[in-house]
Amino acid sequence: MDDFWRSEKGLIENFDRGRIPLMTFLRKMEEYRGSMEADPALGTAVVASFSGHTEGRDLMSILLESCGFRTIRCDRNLPIEKITEICREEKATVLCLSVQTTWDLENIRRADRILKDMGIRESIILNAGGGAVSKNVSDAYGCDVFAETAVSACKAIREAVIGKK
Repeated sequence: MDDFWRSEKGLIENFDRGRIPLMTFLRKMEEYRGSMEADPALGTAVVASFSGHTEGRDLMSILLESCGFRTIRCDRNLPIEKITEICREEKATVLCLSVQTTWDLENIRRADRILKDMGIRESIILNAGGGAVSKNVSDAYGCDVFAETAVSACKAIREAVIGKK
């Protein structure tokens, strides 16, 4: 496990290997919130979800926070226009979308287009994950980063942000 995960390292490793259920992991990780220091060089990650689904959003938010990002968890079912506006207002370096249904896939493409229209797409790493997202979907809808697991996605997002600096 990477050095940027400090005290949470064992917990994250056990979760990534399937030894800890999602909700147990989220509850335990919430105990660390507030003690995790954000690295200003990584910037801000905006994390959102659709269709009332919050587990993926919360998982990515806590993992990104634990590896050094300042995170903003958007309210569930926030329109993609508002999510992208938050990205602009907060000067986000990452937009992470949790998508569990094929109905919501179009939000990924819309985020990519809106961020381009705003003139900020090149400064934001776009990631989408969840049950409805595959590597093919990720590529077709304009994502910069895709991984099979949330832990792997966070590593890839962090590397992508560092690589842009």
